[in-house]
Amino acid sequence: MPARATWGKQVLGLRIVRADGKPIGHGLALGRYLARMLSFLCLCIGVLMVGVTREKRGLHDMMCRTRVVYR
Repeated sequence: MPARATWGKQVLGLRIVRADGKPIGHGLALGRYLARMLSFLCLCIGVLMVGVTREKRGLHDMMCRTRVVYR
């Protein structure tokens, strides 16, 4: 069973899932990674959105329709 999280997220008990709660595949994980790089390139605004949005989702999560949840 794949971990569905980086080592840091595993330590904190978090994982990445689709908006409907299903696990993500390798393609979506790569897309989310690339979207996160884009979020950092635009003055980190996409990453800072996590702190101000109601659902605590960054631009990369919105673009890929994913979310970070507790296990």
